[in-house]
Amino acid sequence: MSGETVWLVGMMGAGKSTVGKQLADLLKVEFQDTDGIVEAKARMGIDEIFEKRGEPTFRRFERDAITSVAGRKAVVALGGGALLWEGANRLRKNGLVIYLRARPETLARRWVDAAYQPNRLERMKRLLVRLAPVKRNERREQAKSRKQVERLARHRPLIKDADSTSPDQVRVWLAQLLAEREPLYMRSDLIVDTDDRSPESLAEEIAQWVQ
Repeated sequence: MSGETVWLVGMMGAGKSTVGKQLADLLKVEFQDTDGIVEAKARMGIDEIFEKRGEPTFRRFERDAITSVAGRKAVVALGGGALLWEGANRLRKNGLVIYLRARPETLARRWVDAAYQPNRLERMKRLLVRLAPVKRNERREQAKSRKQVERLARHRPLIKDADSTSPDQVRVWLAQLLAEREPLYMRSDLIVDTDDRSPESLAEEIAQWVQ
């Protein structure tokens, strides 16, 4: 590996942090997560930044985080929406951009699985509620669906006994969000499908390509 930064991009649930840590070990470089850098600088969680200081402030922190690691010999996991603001071309000037691609149903399954982890439940719920695309003529129905996803994330029994209106709604939202972002993701240097694959195999494949 040269002195270039390896940028991992993709949707929430694509495995950027999990794969990134293993990839960094294989490449013998440091691992960085821009969300973690932002939280350390702001001294508050991502959701708290959005709620108390607004998205422009978060994006400014995120740009600063990206700038701080750009060009370093490191593997960096970016937030799911970072490419909307930074662009693959800008990142490519300082390294390699790798898209960890996953189908909406895979993302939804991982989201539901992660909702069983109390430390991640609230953040993931709020992310979906905040990021879910809402068209004007669908606002009323989406508002109803948002309440369903909040219930899904808040109560473990609802996940366990979920009917077609809850996990499927998560999948629909993620599919909509993915449709908006994928044109940018597809500009990456390497696209790796993560469905039904272990983090170890993904990290090994990427390491071989990078080296």
